[in-house]
Amino acid sequence: MACDPYQLQTMAAITAKTLTAGRFNVAAAAQRTQSAAKTIGATAVIPLYGWLHPRGNIRAASVLLNRYLAFDDVKTIVIEIDSLGGSAYGVQELADEVYRARSKKRVVAIANSVAVSGAYWIGSQAGEFYVTPSGEVGGIGIYKLHENIGKALEQEGVKMTLVSAGEYKTEGNPFEPLTKEGKRFLQSSVDVVYRRFVDSVARGRGKPAKSVTQGMGRGRIVGAEDAVKLGMADGVKSFAQLLDGRSTIGQTPASRRAMLALMH
Repeated sequence: MACDPYQLQTMAAITAKTLTAGRFNVAAAAQRTQSAAKTIGATAVIPLYGWLHPRGNIRAASVLLNRYLAFDDVKTIVIEIDSLGGSAYGVQELADEVYRARSKKRVVAIANSVAVSGAYWIGSQAGEFYVTPSGEVGGIGIYKLHENIGKALEQEGVKMTLVSAGEYKTEGNPFEPLTKEGKRFLQSSVDVVYRRFVDSVARGRGKPAKSVTQGMGRGRIVGAEDAVKLGMADGVKSFAQLLDGRSTIGQTPASRRAMLALMH
């Protein structure tokens, strides 16, 4: 997982209800990302909202990024982020794409209003990173969750029996306590992704890795002003201020009205 741990229970409950109701639709989430994308003059805006999913908003954002890189009339790409993170799958790949893109065009990211965990990983790779006045960023860290529901099921008269082949096939199953060996394995996998996360943020923000692990919240989420002080962001701006500050080609009254419409 690459998300805010304080939101885990809420998101898990919502996800469970959504899946049960049959409403979870990754394709629809990707479509929302595509439809929310806008171009105003020479500025393109890529939205990155909600729970990160490799087959949903992550893939859609990647498609949009490459599309706008190919458009000669697009000079600035703005990634508007409002996400508490989500699945770690696909995050590093999109983050690397964002980093490479900044050598071709001006790439700016803004936390409007939150860029946490995997969402911050992606945003930190832009050439410039801003936070809205009431926004928050951070959550630099990785975790995995093991939930043992075995006793709860037994209290309901349900006893699970696993039949398997392969020494570790059922390791980490939710019906038995996690073994020490299993915990060590999970910890090692978490550490690998965490190192990648730290190295990416250090690269994107132009800081040594030590400053990321010791001076960028250490997994905490921080407000806009603190983010700037810690080197996690370049400044505090509203989304309107950011768009207004972008130079556009041949901006007309109509395009300015379109810009104002984009901000609502």
